[in-house]
Amino acid sequence: MAKKKMGRPTSYKPEYCQEIVEFFSCRPYEVTRDFKHGRIEIPNEFPTMIKFAMKINVDVTTLQEWAKVYPDFSRSYNKSKKLQEQFISENSLRGNYNAPFAIFMMKNVAKWRDEEDQSWSDKTELTGLNGGAVQVTWSELARAAKQK
Repeated sequence: MAKKKMGRPTSYKPEYCQEIVEFFSCRPYEVTRDFKHGRIEIPNEFPTMIKFAMKINVDVTTLQEWAKVYPDFSRSYNKSKKLQEQFISENSLRGNYNAPFAIFMMKNVAKWRDEEDQSWSDKTELTGLNGGAVQVTWSELARAAKQK
């Protein structure tokens, strides 16, 4: 006798692969004319995974799970993330976003890291006595950073 699958059936549809790429393929900006200032570029609304998830009536974590389970969706999901990066980059290079905002967005969307962040993340995890936390003061951390 065949064993029945447990849990709620998936709401995944193969057409979501194309839909997610189309959703993130939007133009980064629109051009408008102003008699006083001439040509003006207005950034379009930034596409996010949350907005796409809401559009197809699922939670954003569902998209992440589908990306793990369905190879075609995984490719489309990753392509969509690259389209997000392109959206931010194009608006930033054209001066449509200010630099701090663009840097913040690229750190969050594209996982940009500062050199200092990378060097700290490469360190081995340490534990204190009996496997407990290591006690370090701010002055010790500052001293260690200066020794680099």
